[in-house]
Amino acid sequence: MNTTHPSRPSPARDRGVLMDIIGFAPAPTLSRELFALVVNAALIAVVLAVLQPPLLGTIVVAAIMAVWLLGRLAAGFAVRGYARPAGSTR
Repeated sequence: MNTTHPSRPSPARDRGVLMDIIGFAPAPTLSRELFALVVNAALIAVVLAVLQPPLLGTIVVAAIMAVWLLGRLAAGFAVRGYARPAGSTR
């Protein structure tokens, strides 16, 4: 049967590294999540170095972003199962 509706994307479709960096949900693998964490931390450091906010502002922004990034990492362990061995399928 021919339909004019586009097919739905599969839920397991790879979303790309850029979306790992700027996305809300954790990356599909631990290595990609760690890469996103490092890139995000570097971007935040560059923005803070360029803007040079007061020390208190820098500390507040850095603390909020650290909590955000570590929360994403923790969510990845809980939701994506980063701690499971790579060969585990059960």
